[in-house]
Amino acid sequence: MIEIDCPLCGAREHGRWRAPGSRRLVRCGACGLVYVNPVPEADEQTQAVGDSRLYTDDQLVKRPFFRRRAHELLEAIERLQGKAGRLLDVGCGIGTELEVARERGWRGTGIELSVASLKVARSNGLQVIDKPLADAGLKPASFDCVTINHALEHIAQVRPLLDQVRQLLRPAGLLFVSVPNLHAWPHRVGAHRLGLAFNDDHYLFFTRATLGRLLKGRGFSVLAISTPRWIDFQRAPASEYPAPFRAVNGAVERLGLGLEIFALAQVG
Repeated sequence: MIEIDCPLCGAREHGRWRAPGSRRLVRCGACGLVYVNPVPEADEQTQAVGDSRLYTDDQLVKRPFFRRRAHELLEAIERLQGKAGRLLDVGCGIGTELEVARERGWRGTGIELSVASLKVARSNGLQVIDKPLADAGLKPASFDCVTINHALEHIAQVRPLLDQVRQLLRPAGLLFVSVPNLHAWPHRVGAHRLGLAFNDDHYLFFTRATLGRLLKGRGFSVLAISTPRWIDFQRAPASEYPAPFRAVNGAVERLGLGLEIFALAQVG
């Protein structure tokens, strides 16, 4: 295990932050980021990702849900950019977003270290690289959009990754990030004591403010940031649920208390 400075701002001052489990969580005294400290060595983190199939199984079960989300995201990106282009999905899992991107006319590339997820993605004819982004050999300024869906929280030293992403994006290229929301309503009512969203392989715990600071600090302009979903509903979009459900969901999202954070940013 190694002690680290704040992954967002580099400050050394931090205080203990209460959370369930045996790991030591701290809150940066300078920027407010909550993170695990100390963390495993980098090769141990990589090995743990490679050996895991937890997220593989989850994505297989929820495939229709993730397909719908990918269509919604790429439709929004296409409206901004005017057309499909080159997409890089960092931590692409079983490749659901890449499948949808291919159907929509994108040229997609994925990065994935989980052996189980990699096998599924490649069996569907997707181009997925089994190396960390720094070792992937991708050309600078070669992508129109990069997505990082529920992967950023697994990376203890996150600033170098975002610097690499910025170099891979063309001028005015877009970055989409989704992470769990530390300010989600269950945490506000004490459900964090049950371990919600404090997975053992999560090292960073973001709020809208800390995620925004991180992106701006690495040279991105934040175009939009939101906190979708008050519960983990998957059957249909919120618009298809009864009115009381939609009302609660809308209120939770407006208050910034949704389960996730979505951030869309552009190379500055």
